Amino acid sequence: VEQGGRAVLRKQCPDCGSFQETVWNDAGRYRSGPARKEKGREWKGSCSMGQCLCEHHASACGMLFLEVTSRCNLRCPYCFADAGGYADEPSLGTITRMLDLVASRQRYRPNLLLGGGEPTVRDDLGTIVRVAVQRGYKHVFVGTNGIRIAREKGYLRRLVDAGVRTLYLQFDGLDDDVYRITRGEPLLADKLRVIEQARLCKRVHVILVPTVIGGVTDHQIGPIYRFAMANRDVVRAICYQPVSFSGRTPETKRNTQRVTPDMVMTRLHEEGGPGPEAFFPNDNWASLARATLYLTNEPQNALSQAFECGQSALVLSSDGNRCTLQEVCDINGLLGLCDDMDDLSCHGEDRRMSTRARALALVARYIAGAGAGEGRRWIAALFSGRNMETVWSALKNPLMVSILHLQDRYNFQWERTRSCPL
Repeated sequence: VEQGGRAVLRKQCPDCGSFQETVWNDAGRYRSGPARKEKGREWKGSCSMGQCLCEHHASACGMLFLEVTSRCNLRCPYCFADAGGYADEPSLGTITRMLDLVASRQRYRPNLLLGGGEPTVRDDLGTIVRVAVQRGYKHVFVGTNGIRIAREKGYLRRLVDAGVRTLYLQFDGLDDDVYRITRGEPLLADKLRVIEQARLCKRVHVILVPTVIGGVTDHQIGPIYRFAMANRDVVRAICYQPVSFSGRTPETKRNTQRVTPDMVMTRLHEEGGPGPEAFFPNDNWASLARATLYLTNEPQNALSQAFECGQSALVLSSDGNRCTLQEVCDINGLLGLCDDMDDLSCHGEDRRMSTRARALALVARYIAGAGAGEGRRWIAALFSGRNMETVWSALKNPLMVSILHLQDRYNFQWERTRSCPL
């Protein structure tokens, strides 16, 4: 419901009573969200590009989060997983069976995020990565606080040699006072050392993952964005995560510390970043990624994600000027192109060569028309059929800025969970 200009979720529970939670600070912007989502592609279920893991899910798995340990080398005051308080660790054999189970339920392997706890406390993490790569998981992420990577010489290179390609790095800001509050100790030097280690390694990229807490870390939204833009040779994306009130996160402070996705967008725009109009639901971007990978013979599962869960903007750079993809091309026309290519891909592997030629014809027609506008060069690179590393380099290291809104018991919605690709 709308209340005081905000979109509010009201709940009635026989055990807990009634309560309400703000899910979007700007009700008008919230209402426009689902309409914008309809301009992308809804997952159709019958398409051969994806299968669900269970009868309740409305999306295939796009990112498999595998908790390899509950142990942690920190005791963060803000930890939605409540990690470090107990030892619960699946064996290598159990992890292998988990990977095989997901592989058996989906036609294409999802991205794999190894998390915890802190996964680097396991000395066999490299072995786990190798097992996953051997089973066809091409894109392996490690979700980490970065402490071991920063302090142990050669450790990152060993992980990269095993097959890690992306670090999902906890990164709350550029001020040690922030880390003292959120993580219990100053960690900025370690974070910066991880960035330098990744730069020297050259075969791994970093996604910065800030926990955005009202009155605690929200003033770091702009500095983090500027830091990422200045380090785009290593930092591929930012994933702002509004605080989730679960685990050790103090629920008593939720009225003052709750942050909604549109609050992040507004603050980011005020500090020189992309504005709210640049953000589209993540399943729109998944459709774009799937279409580009289709031309490289790296097909992906079809995904659908609730509007409230994830929003992203792609920031491009040319001759020192920054712009978003929406500013240089007709984004809705581009998403329509992706829909057409998705329809072609549903014909399956046996028709790949003929459908690839038809897909290239669709791209050529779009580029030749008015829709591509000033973004013609970027669109041509995206749909060149080259691998994504080459494409990213041709695009002069763009930056993906995302907002991932994790749920807690106060803002939990069944439909969001049902369509979750994680």
